[in-house]
Amino acid sequence: MMRRFATIFFMVLAVWFLLIPELSRDYVLSGFVVSGAISWALSKYVFEGITRKILDPRRWLYFVVYLLVLLRGVFMAGLLLIPIIVKRKEIHPGVVAIPTRLRKRWELTLLANSITLTPGTFFLDLDEEEGMLYVHWISIKSESAEDIRRLITDQYERILSKVFE
Repeated sequence: MMRRFATIFFMVLAVWFLLIPELSRDYVLSGFVVSGAISWALSKYVFEGITRKILDPRRWLYFVVYLLVLLRGVFMAGLLLIPIIVKRKEIHPGVVAIPTRLRKRWELTLLANSITLTPGTFFLDLDEEEGMLYVHWISIKSESAEDIRRLITDQYERILSKVFE
């Protein structure tokens, strides 16, 4: 319990220091108070059973790689949407079912957020029993479930599985 408290405390404090406009006594003191309150409230629930794993530098490296892949995916999808917006190109919207190999809550949450952040796709629902994600896609490019998985989620799934293994 104390390890979880300390992990959350220092993570929140690090984010606090990134967000403050200047390093003054008041901001630092406020950061310690806010970090302590958030850590106290969340330490019973967050990171249960994964405290040791979170300090593994390989996981952090894979997470940085994930963020870079996500940024690339957002940028490339944005470029693909330009002709649709500017030239009023015909679209073929629809809801697609995408099989996923991920099973853990954090993995699925990050995958769903990645899909929603990528222009042209929007996460709708998850069927945990069957391992299916339901996604609205602005312009369906394939009817094959494997092709759809490869185009939308494959790049994120491979890295997220290493972050949370």
